Amino acid sequence: MKKFLLLSFSTLFICLFARAQGDSKFKSDSSECYINISLFSEHFEQNNYNDAIELWRWVFAHCPAIAKHMYLDGATLFEKKIAEEKNPEMKLKFLDTLMLIYDQRIKYFNEEGFVLGKKGLSMYDLSPDKKETINTILKRSVEIEGPKSSTDVLFKYFQVNIELFGQKKMSKETVIDVYDDVLALFATQRTGSDSATYNKSRVGVETLFSAQISCEDLITIFSPQLKAAPMI
Repeated sequence: MKKFLLLSFSTLFICLFARAQGDSKFKSDSSECYINISLFSEHFEQNNYNDAIELWRWVFAHCPAIAKHMYLDGATLFEKKIAEEKNPEMKLKFLDTLMLIYDQRIKYFNEEGFVLGKKGLSMYDLSPDKKETINTILKRSVEIEGPKSSTDVLFKYFQVNIELFGQKKMSKETVIDVYDDVLALFATQRTGSDSATYNKSRVGVETLFSAQISCEDLITIFSPQLKAAPMI
């Protein structure tokens, strides 16, 4: 019965989207695109990831603008594959594909700031050694999103700066600047129903800062500016 329904849905897709052939968002026959994304979704929802991944690869290559959920499900699929994979080389290949998913999602469905935030968080979880790249991605996300940046992104952005500072790849002055920027963004956000997450992230930022930057550091850095400032 399930096979019959699957074939029926595939036939329905052909009928509904036959007129879309030649559309610029497809690199292949549009009906084939809709059949394969339907089959992919079926396998994905049943947690049949081995079959799902091959169908996803085809859709990703031939129908890049077919639907945003192809990117959402694809990211979930490859995060699972990375978590399960034991071979380091395969893990890296899966990670490269995951990063490409985020980039291509931006290309076809915009939301650059939001998606870069997701990309940076994923890279930190799966490849934390690439801190300078992660910092660049999260910085750009925060620049675009501003007050709309998620608390997770703001916290991780500052945490990466602290970690780079610990590796002597970031100056104290830069860390202080980022701290000021992040706190300013926290101050513009409404906590709402997510107040626990908001408070945890903000306190986390303040704790990281106070553990690395002392009052003496602040005095040393800002004393010349205070002396140069005109008296009020």
